[in-house]
Amino acid sequence: MSDRESPQRAEELETLETPPADTDDAADTDDTGGNREAARYRTERNAARQERDRQAVQLETIQRDTIETICRAAHVEPKAVWVTTNLADLIDPDTGVVDRTAVNAAIEKARQELGIAPIGKGAYAPGAGRTPATIPDNNSWKDAFKPKSRR
Repeated sequence: MSDRESPQRAEELETLETPPADTDDAADTDDTGGNREAARYRTERNAARQERDRQAVQLETIQRDTIETICRAAHVEPKAVWVTTNLADLIDPDTGVVDRTAVNAAIEKARQELGIAPIGKGAYAPGAGRTPATIPDNNSWKDAFKPKSRR
């Protein structure tokens, strides 16, 4: 009861009786079929909503998996991207497809905000490509064609 209602009005509302639910009117028999049809439509609607929700969760899982694959390829933990960015920011709103440029920008944002150093390209090998100063003299091709007496 609100402050505006008087106690007398509340008592009047409480004393009103509702009509009995089981009347034998001809209109009720027609509504029974309508009620069944309405109940069927409600159950179909609820099933469609559940299917829609299930598919929305499935789509979000696929989108997150795609984004996490891109993160791993860039050598960044996906958690770092999720800390700095929302999923909606990485999805094209018109098509619902993962926007790779937005994901790459989010990876760079995560690197800057969280201090993640980028991994260098290739392995470091200080002597790679150099030839030794002296060439070793053990040539197995020469040994293979020598006569047996000289081996």
